[in-house]
Amino acid sequence: RPIPWALVFAYPWYVGGQGYLAYQQFAKRVPRKRIWQMWGLFAVTNALVETPGVLTGFHVYYGNQPLNFWGFPLWAAAVQSIMPMVAGALIYVLRSEVGDSWRLLAVIPLVPMADGLVNAGLDLPVWTTMGRNMLLGANYVGAALTIGMAALAVWLLAVALGRTHVGDTHAHLNGPHSSQRV
Repeated sequence: RPIPWALVFAYPWYVGGQGYLAYQQFAKRVPRKRIWQMWGLFAVTNALVETPGVLTGFHVYYGNQPLNFWGFPLWAAAVQSIMPMVAGALIYVLRSEVGDSWRLLAVIPLVPMADGLVNAGLDLPVWTTMGRNMLLGANYVGAALTIGMAALAVWLLAVALGRTHVGDTHAHLNGPHSSQRV
């Protein structure tokens, strides 16, 4: 099945544009709560971007999908919304290390790498249950584990890159704990 042309227009914004927005938030050292809110906002955006495609049959999620009420499985929004967040985090860490040097060009492969890292790591439970042709109930267990792993990933991003208190502005990467790499 060829990749729908709509993806050419949607995903550069969804993963690249939102990845840049995530990077800006991490660079500002926003409070941890804001990182959780970003996850929710990106999840809603993901559902909005993909819904027209799934409702028209232009984009299809195959298999016995759990949490699939209109053609878009909600577990996917929980995971796919982390793709731009991980891209932004990788860009933030890279820029913290190399500054504005030519080595910042390494950002280019980081965006698709973030996509692969997030999907391969977090989708594993639901992909395993669906790939083994298990009953829909087992797929719901897989989806619940996938969403739980997604929440764990957001928590890790918040702990590593978010502020705990309003006055806390030191970066973990450059602060007193800089020898403890994130």
